[in-house]
Amino acid sequence: MKDNKSGTLLELYPDVAEQWHPTKNGDLTPEQFTYRSGVKVWWKCENGPDHEWQAKIAARTGQNSGCPCCRGSQLSVTNSLAALFPKMADQWHPTKNGDLTPEGIVAGSANKIWWKCDQGPDHEWSVSVISRTHFNSGCPYCAKQRVSVTNSLANIRPDIAKEWHPTQNGDLGPNQLVDTSNKRVWWKCDQGPDHEWQATVDSRTRSGAGCPYCNGRKVSITNSLSILHPDIAKEWHPTKNGDLTPSGVTAGTTRKVWWKCDQGPDHEWDSQIVQRTFSSQKRNKTGCPFCAGKKASITNNLLALYPEISKLWHPSKNGDLKPNLIVSGSNKKYWWKCPEGMDHEWQTSPSILIGNHRKHGGNGCPCCSGKKVSVTNSLASCFPEVAQQWHPEKNGEITPKDIVAGTHKKYWWKCEKGPDHEWQASGDTRIGGHGCPYCSGRKASITKSLSSLRPDLCQEWHPTRNLPLKPSQVTVGSSKQIWWKCKDNPDHEWQDKVHARTTGRGCHICKEVTLRVFASLKAAKPEIAKEWHPTKNGDLTPEEVSAHSGRKVWWKCEKGPDHEWQAQISNRTKDNPTGCPCCIGRKLSVTNSLVSLYPKIAGEWFYQKNGNLKPDCFTAGSYQRVWWKCDQGPDHEWESTIYNRTSGKGCPFCVSHQLSVTNILSINFPEIAAQWHPTKNGALSPEQVTFGSSKKYWWKCDKGPDHEWVTTVAARTSGKSGCPFCSGHKLSSTNRLMVLYPEVASQWHPTKNGDLTAADVTYGATKKYWWKCDKGPDHEWQAVISSRTRSKSGCPCCSGYKVSVTNSLASLYPEVAQQWHPTKNSDLTPKDIVAGSQKKYWWKCDKGPDHEWQASPSKRTASERGCPFCVGRKLSVTNSLIHCYPEIAAQWHPTKNELLRPEQFTSGSKKRVWWKCDKGPDHEWQTDIGTRTRGTGCPCCAYAKLSVTNCLSTLFPKIAAQWHPTKNGQLKPDQVIAGTDRRVWWQCSNNPKHEWRTKVVGRTYVGRNCPKCDLTPRSRIEIFLAHELIHFFEIDVDESNIQLPGAKRDLMVDIIIHNQKLIIEYDGSYWHQTSKKKKIDVKKTQQLIDLGWKVIRIRLDKQGRITDDDILMTDYDHEDVKTVADRLLLKLSELGYLSRTDYEGYHNQDNLIDADKAEAHIQQLLNAKVDQ
Repeated sequence: MKDNKSGTLLELYPDVAEQWHPTKNGDLTPEQFTYRSGVKVWWKCENGPDHEWQAKIAARTGQNSGCPCCRGSQLSVTNSLAALFPKMADQWHPTKNGDLTPEGIVAGSANKIWWKCDQGPDHEWSVSVISRTHFNSGCPYCAKQRVSVTNSLANIRPDIAKEWHPTQNGDLGPNQLVDTSNKRVWWKCDQGPDHEWQATVDSRTRSGAGCPYCNGRKVSITNSLSILHPDIAKEWHPTKNGDLTPSGVTAGTTRKVWWKCDQGPDHEWDSQIVQRTFSSQKRNKTGCPFCAGKKASITNNLLALYPEISKLWHPSKNGDLKPNLIVSGSNKKYWWKCPEGMDHEWQTSPSILIGNHRKHGGNGCPCCSGKKVSVTNSLASCFPEVAQQWHPEKNGEITPKDIVAGTHKKYWWKCEKGPDHEWQASGDTRIGGHGCPYCSGRKASITKSLSSLRPDLCQEWHPTRNLPLKPSQVTVGSSKQIWWKCKDNPDHEWQDKVHARTTGRGCHICKEVTLRVFASLKAAKPEIAKEWHPTKNGDLTPEEVSAHSGRKVWWKCEKGPDHEWQAQISNRTKDNPTGCPCCIGRKLSVTNSLVSLYPKIAGEWFYQKNGNLKPDCFTAGSYQRVWWKCDQGPDHEWESTIYNRTSGKGCPFCVSHQLSVTNILSINFPEIAAQWHPTKNGALSPEQVTFGSSKKYWWKCDKGPDHEWVTTVAARTSGKSGCPFCSGHKLSSTNRLMVLYPEVASQWHPTKNGDLTAADVTYGATKKYWWKCDKGPDHEWQAVISSRTRSKSGCPCCSGYKVSVTNSLASLYPEVAQQWHPTKNSDLTPKDIVAGSQKKYWWKCDKGPDHEWQASPSKRTASERGCPFCVGRKLSVTNSLIHCYPEIAAQWHPTKNELLRPEQFTSGSKKRVWWKCDKGPDHEWQTDIGTRTRGTGCPCCAYAKLSVTNCLSTLFPKIAAQWHPTKNGQLKPDQVIAGTDRRVWWQCSNNPKHEWRTKVVGRTYVGRNCPKCDLTPRSRIEIFLAHELIHFFEIDVDESNIQLPGAKRDLMVDIIIHNQKLIIEYDGSYWHQTSKKKKIDVKKTQQLIDLGWKVIRIRLDKQGRITDDDILMTDYDHEDVKTVADRLLLKLSELGYLSRTDYEGYHNQDNLIDADKAEAHIQQLLNAKVDQ
């Protein structure tokens, strides 16, 4: 029974032959059939015990069709929904799918199925299996794509659902939309009768958007400026805002409007409303800019308040600006001009100028104060004799005209008394009497140096220890310490001052001065010896006196230039020694006077009342009692000791210790003075107390008849104390909790607060009390009243801050509570924690022994997070690759993954690893584990990657033999996949001159051969069908023309049966695939019908019918003519052209009748083409 076609299945397709069914084909074997045989046989795939199917051999080799169970087109125990997606199978509807079960349908089925989710009683829906498995889609109710009793707005957010508008949404209710819906609906807030607005549901639930009237984004009768801030609304400009009124804007809007203040006729300005109302407790609330000094007005301009300073306004350099156009406290710089000099011009701000005027007097001119050079204060004009010694070169381009006479900066000078008399000194030291230092002997000159005047002493100048200093560089009167070397005894080396040597002092060692009774001062008290006066003790030194001597000598302290005094040596060295009297303030000095240490305090010295006394005549610690004057008020004058002032005591009027016109309560705080009790403070009035007084007085508020209390004035004016009844700190008939907050009072605990009731406490009390909520039997808690009324705190059980029988995890989510870990959470149980807790606890899933993890209840309930091992987020013994997909784990590469093993990863891991398939020695590739478990197999087997097993030379050696030897460059047949769509060059084996370029897949799987040797316009199947029909009809196989009357050319047809007036047309998949070709076929068919012919066309499903009798094929099995012939003869039998007996006799045969003749005919046609 061997098929007579060349090339057996076993030889050319050994991988296909491996799937030959071992039992169901009887004695048939793969070596008995060619690879193009049309015989239908049984096959068996190793991927499943029930992977068995029937298919023609040509279909397996020509189309490379594989196992229908593996590709999901045939049901198997390995590809059913229950096998591949057990969790989805759990949601199979128990009743609505009839007898169909998850085990009876493939995971890729397009059939619509009913599903049921256990998260809600109404979670039922219908969708195809593949849409769930391919797209991993879940419950549409859980995903909030459909509304349910579990996900509706009314169920999820009852607090927001309460604000659903009762009428304007028609029949739509909050139970008909999910809480994440983007539908725009109407809402109504109970805080105001006009609080109605439109907003999407999700903007309220996700973004937290509330009532736009309550948050000030829309105006309402409850939030307008006139209602919330009537005091600010009073300053609304009566004309400049058009028709807009304070009742037509919210208190928090950013809109700019015009305002008018009653403190001045020109106090008009525009600003945003929110800048004026932004919390009355905030300091950045803006008021009238004219009253605040930010804008100039006729009441606050510089000219009006400071006319004397306004006289200094520069007449030209400020442009059109005048003193009446700027505020007196402006920090902007302007130009000023002083009448004391023509160039006395400078820039500064009015605030600095006024401040300097208050502190130091004068007009603030920098030229007059010597801070800026002028023709009136330059060194050249004030001290021409000093200017004559200005160095002509070393000061650059600067001249005596360019510096102020009293400058502290150093410049170079030159004296005419000597060629080297050049030195640096500041201007103030020069005009203070310091002349040439060379002439005065303070610096060495070539005429007055030690080397020129005392060459004898130069012989004892130490040759090395003074370097680089030389005798020519010091004067004979220098006090500089120098090293000397005795000329009589060269080993005698000592230090001494130059002037000591020039006045007669010789070698110390030679003199052998010895203190016989006591040690010298320098040896015993070196620190005190450092204060020995360098000049006023003559030749006497600390080395020559005893540390306990009663001799009175001069001392000098380094802390100040005038710190000089006389004292006995013994007083300085005794146990309680005396120090510098200037440093301790017993003696006046330039460093400890009041002026030098406390210039600001000295600025308050009252010169008129202190007579001849001046602040520079007293130390900062003096107990002298003198008069002071503060610039903060005309009557701020008082007497105090200097010590009290420097110890920190300031103006008694400014701190309200004494009454002044500037600190009277009624003037500075009229609104507080208005609450002064009219009777209980005796004859005392607000005009008789300071606003900073710490004395307690009686006050009375007009908000209630019993609003009377006692407190200090300072507590009231500092802002720390208002009416204690209005603030709820004291009980009144107007502030009882029951009166102001009846809804809070309704939760007052009936027993745990003793005899107290909600009528006995104020709404602002800060004491804790017990409360009880009616939402649960154990909803009891303690809280201060003010937190309930001001901070709006509610029941902690309802809000999830405290555990209750109504909000515990056990009561709200029993299915989650079932996974509570029995041992790792200490003594806690699901009844002890709230369902929304964010604290992490341990959980245990019964799906695996190691399914234990930590997570917060809030994440478990809000996000519906389950076991991380079950969903593959964590590795477990139950979800590892080797456990879930052992067949895939078997392809784990044995070497290229180093130490990694399949049991170390979940089946859905994104880890990219190496794999190895046993179908070929080079079937190795990299991809992530999840891709594998989702169905992706070996890319070499799938012809997506080149391999020795799928290359052209291996699978199609005959076609590979026609590979062009030169035109494909370095590319060889073993370097391309047999199914690639790459275009390459070929050379015909029948005629080497036949060369053409086409896709590899066109040759291997479409069957295209040499275009010059091809049968076109005829086809192989057409010829095979004609030879089969010869047995039933009179047919000329080579006849293909039908004469068309009036036409230049005949019609070309495939098969003509003259005696039946019948034409058979075979429409191949290539030449008849386009819509344009179909139009030609329709026209041709109609022409034949018009000529009296019956036309039957064999076409593909996707090409569609042309006549009702056309035969539609699902897919052409390219070499399987028997199937096509069966369908054609059946159609001819149905139409009466052939008897049913003839058809059945033909159908029962396995093979074609005249296949050999058809092949010979085809070869004859090809030979004829080759000869051409």
